[in-house]
Amino acid sequence: MLSKVDLVNADWLELVREEVREALTGSTLASAPIVPVSAHTGAGLAELLLTLDRLLDTLPARDQVRGVPRLAIDRSFTITGFGTVVTGTLRDSVLSVGQEVELLPPGLRVRIRGLQSHQRPIDQGKPGMRVAVNLAGVHHRDIRRGQVLTLPGALTPTTLLDARVRVVSDVAPIAHHAALDLFIGSSETPCRLTLLDTDELTARTEGWIQIRLTVPVVAAVGDRFILRTPSPSRTVAGGLVIDPHPPRHRRFRSEVIAVLTLRDQGSSEERLCQTMGRWPAPAVHREFSCCRYH
Repeated sequence: MLSKVDLVNADWLELVREEVREALTGSTLASAPIVPVSAHTGAGLAELLLTLDRLLDTLPARDQVRGVPRLAIDRSFTITGFGTVVTGTLRDSVLSVGQEVELLPPGLRVRIRGLQSHQRPIDQGKPGMRVAVNLAGVHHRDIRRGQVLTLPGALTPTTLLDARVRVVSDVAPIAHHAALDLFIGSSETPCRLTLLDTDELTARTEGWIQIRLTVPVVAAVGDRFILRTPSPSRTVAGGLVIDPHPPRHRRFRSEVIAVLTLRDQGSSEERLCQTMGRWPAPAVHREFSCCRYH
């Protein structure tokens, strides 16, 4: 979407469109539609809605229940007569009115008094929904962006993450022990990187890292994240959480890389065996090939 198009002429708009297309070349957004719009005049808004509808029709539904519900909080406020309300996008499972949930961190138990989605009252929120949750038992000033609502005892905050990361194009190499900001869920957290299999990560390369956080975050296997430089703020890499509760690793250990590779690319059977015993990847295949459940 190109916004504020009412402020430029047609020639300038076409120039900007071409610059955006060039900037996206080689990325996953290279073929994405570019829709000029103006919130002031309403120009292009109908086309934007149609484009979004067409794109949504090509995507798989996200309402499949898997795991426990997670709501990454992006806003907290109060409404007279109702009290504390938080908003976010619900993931993985459902939340229901009257349900007891846990606010992480710090681990505060609260109760859901009411739910809304797009200003409509609902009895149950489903994965993929934007949800407003009316909470009992907590003041909105005690809630901050980046906290997570989930089931009591289901998840534990962490200050270490094992991850596979890919560096974007046109950035300086990322060095071992680099200080960056981690964006995951709705949180923004300072961190340091341990590069596990290389001395530096250069543009458009992938690698294994351990992320060391200054404050705990809530994460799960398969969560995606972004890494940005603190100042000037610029995206340098994105990645996938492989283990949200790892031990601290020493660098250049082949057995560590083998385990991470198995957890990322192995079969369900291999990942199950490794997770249950935290065995090195070669041992899983050699000694525990009997881990088949019939």
